[in-house]
Amino acid sequence: MPSANISIVQSASGQPKSIARLIAVIGRCSSVATPAVYAYDSDASIPTELGDGPAVECAMAIARESGQRVLVVPCATTVAGSMTAVTETPAGTGPAVTVTGTPNDHFDVVCKIVKAGAIGVAKFRVSLDDGASYGPTLLTATTYLIPKTGVTLNFAAGTYVLDTEYTFTTTEPTPAPADVSAAVTVLLASGQKASGIIVAQFDPAAADTLAMATQLKTDMASALTSKRYVRAICCADPSETDADIVTSFASIDAERVVLTCGDAYISGGSVKGSFRRPAGWAAAIKYAKNRFSSDLGNGADGPLSYVNDYTRDEFVETIKLRDDARATVIETRPGSTGLFFARGLTLADPSSVFQDLNICRVVDEACRVAQPLLNEEVNNDPALKSDGTIADDEAERIEARIGDALETALLKTADGVAHASAVSVLVDRANVIATTEDLRITITVQKKGQNKTVSATMGI
Repeated sequence: MPSANISIVQSASGQPKSIARLIAVIGRCSSVATPAVYAYDSDASIPTELGDGPAVECAMAIARESGQRVLVVPCATTVAGSMTAVTETPAGTGPAVTVTGTPNDHFDVVCKIVKAGAIGVAKFRVSLDDGASYGPTLLTATTYLIPKTGVTLNFAAGTYVLDTEYTFTTTEPTPAPADVSAAVTVLLASGQKASGIIVAQFDPAAADTLAMATQLKTDMASALTSKRYVRAICCADPSETDADIVTSFASIDAERVVLTCGDAYISGGSVKGSFRRPAGWAAAIKYAKNRFSSDLGNGADGPLSYVNDYTRDEFVETIKLRDDARATVIETRPGSTGLFFARGLTLADPSSVFQDLNICRVVDEACRVAQPLLNEEVNNDPALKSDGTIADDEAERIEARIGDALETALLKTADGVAHASAVSVLVDRANVIATTEDLRITITVQKKGQNKTVSATMGI
């Protein structure tokens, strides 16, 4: 008998509860290089359309862990990828293995001989995550294209020795700031809206990261001019020294850009294993997963369960990038299990309230709600008093419309989450609109408190 078909995917998601939690991922996709905006409500369909690469893996992780829609904007990659020479361990025990191709992503590859013999007899297994996990056992041949990597193993003639390992590292092609800027332009011109953007790849040097952050600052300013309230995340390569990062970012003031430093090992999407990724990926996941008014370092949200390992711990480092570079970094917390962000920061001046990313996101959401309502008042014709000021009932109407919308979005949300302490809307009743022809409104969002430190006294 005929029956309905069910497609089983790794995770299903759907429309975001608000734009405030929607992330757009920009980066390399092996099947598409021309910028365009792709929207996905399930992680399973992303590689089918876009191929492989950091943007694909990052988007899959966000969709899988956050359970909601993610946007992807493929971009060109000006900086070529590379592969290190193959290291044989023990050295000189068997024939050479070389590699060719263009890598799609960053991989720490191990080719391990699991059965000795000549080509066609010897067998091997491949790991893409430095030996943490392996694929199936395979029979050697002259060449083997490692699936989803863009890399081919070339086996030389000879007798392969049991347990010999051939290791190398790949670096994916990366976009230059101009490539990312072109992708941002396409995103902003599309009908798709997001509140956050992540450039899903490491920048290979501190100076390159600064160049990317500077370009993103310009792009986010352009977005703001178009009434698009967007923040961007860029990722420094963990091989860069903390001192270099502090020096490079000493002068930049960019409240709409988030700098993440360090790395996070995150489970693959279409590729099996746990891979070294920018800490920014974990920040993007948390950005999409938790309420937008919650600091990325909010302990009440729990640890970063999607981070399997890490290499840089802000808690034990001598240079504190959180304080000295305004970076968003991962830390351990003594007495707690798991990993946390030290704090969610922007590159705003330290004296600015907009250094706190969560406050920025609440204000951005308030702007997104108020903007269309304010637009409706452009060229409107409110009744005036005899002195040319706005009539009280007109002022009350405007205050109620905007105030009610803000309360629904920030205070009385459908899921019962309050993102602010209070909101108020006040029309300037002293303004003589008959002369100024300018409706003046003051909107105030009272932020919630934030416990940046906790002090307790315990006694018996």
